[in-house]
Amino acid sequence: MSIISKVLKINLRSIFLNFYLLPFSQAIHLPILIVRNVKIDSLHRGGVQINTSKLKIGLIQIGYRAVGIIDNRYERSILQLSKSGKILFSGRCFLGSGIRMVITGNCEIGNNVNVSGNTSICCYEKVKIGHESLISWDCLIMDTDFHKIYDEQKNQINSNKAIKIGNHVWIGARTTVLKGSIISDNSVIAANSICSGVLCEKNCIYGGNPARILKQNISWEI
Repeated sequence: MSIISKVLKINLRSIFLNFYLLPFSQAIHLPILIVRNVKIDSLHRGGVQINTSKLKIGLIQIGYRAVGIIDNRYERSILQLSKSGKILFSGRCFLGSGIRMVITGNCEIGNNVNVSGNTSICCYEKVKIGHESLISWDCLIMDTDFHKIYDEQKNQINSNKAIKIGNHVWIGARTTVLKGSIISDNSVIAANSICSGVLCEKNCIYGGNPARILKQNISWEI
């Protein structure tokens, strides 16, 4: 992307967001760009951190990119960050049109990560997305059940559990990644799959409900 196209994406909300969330030394580079209709809710200073020295305009973009099945004019992105929530970016990241993020725990996003349109990330414990990963449209990633379930002794039996998505992972459209899931490096998750456990083998295609190995010793390109 040329410097001119990046400058054209700058709006007052992006400028405010950078200087509100980031230290001045980082904010002056305007690394975060958001579209005008992104809904911002419950942000707090220090809730967003960028862990890279290679800062530039638009390093992190929220709400800009859309696939052909999504109309940018009508899709609204939501960023909700509670007082206890934190997002750590490790580099370049594109969060597409209609992205919805509700962060109460710790969310870590690696370098060169692309999350497509209408995907939801609900982080109440911890969600980690590795470097060079691609998450397609209409996916749901949540480390919580939202509602508590108790046994006969009134002990909660469905506590939140962290999610770890490895490096260079491609998650296909309309996939659900549930709490406690661990997806190994260089994996591909087939569309419409349900991830609900530990996918420990690298370089595999997983698919189904629950996701299981469909093919081994694969590689893929972004």
